Amino acid sequence: MRLVKSRKCQDAVAIVFNCRRTRGCGIICSVQIFPRSNLVKNSECVMKRKLFSSFVLITSALVICSVSAFTQTQDESAIFQLVNRERSRTHLGELMWDERLAKVARDYSRRMAREGFFDHYDSNGKTVTDRASRIRGWSRIGENLFVCDPHASYPTTAIRGWMKSPTHRTNILEPSWTATGVGIAVARDGSIFITQVFTSD
Repeated sequence: MRLVKSRKCQDAVAIVFNCRRTRGCGIICSVQIFPRSNLVKNSECVMKRKLFSSFVLITSALVICSVSAFTQTQDESAIFQLVNRERSRTHLGELMWDERLAKVARDYSRRMAREGFFDHYDSNGKTVTDRASRIRGWSRIGENLFVCDPHASYPTTAIRGWMKSPTHRTNILEPSWTATGVGIAVARDGSIFITQVFTSD
C-alpha cells in the first residue's frame, strides 16, 4: 500500500505520476516512452474513489462490481476495436493488431495479477521499453494500464476511463502509432488487469 502523490522516481529518467480521484470502477495508468534512445517518460494514474477515506491509495482492494463470464480473447479484441473506433472518430488511421505486442501485454498483465502490483515499473525497475526490447522494428512505444473487478462492460469502462484522462487519451490518439496489442489477465481475487502496448515504426 502506498499513498499516491505526484512524484519523481529516483532514476536516470524521471517518471511523474499525476493522480486524481475519479468515478467508476478501477485504476488506470499510462506511460508514453519515445524514442528508443533519450527516453522521456510521462504517466498519469487515475485512482478509483474510496468513500471511507479522504486519501487516495493504491491497494489490492477494488470497487465491487457485478461479475460476468470472462472471455479473454474476446475482451482483448473488444478493447482493440474500441480503441480503433476512438481513433476513427478523430480521423486517425486504425492500428494494426500485433500479436508480439499482445504477448508482451499479456505477460505483463499476468505478472501484475500474480504478484499483486500495478505500475509501469516492475519489481526490477524495468518498463515497457525493456519488455518489448526483443521486438524489432519499432521506434516509439507507449503503454496504458487498467485494473478493476470483473463486470459485463469492463472493456467499455476501461476505454471511457482512458479517454477521460489526458495522458491515456494522448496514447490512444497518438497519430504516429501503427500497431498495438492488448493483454488481459485475471488475479486470484478476480481482479482484471489490462495492458495495452502501442508502437510506431
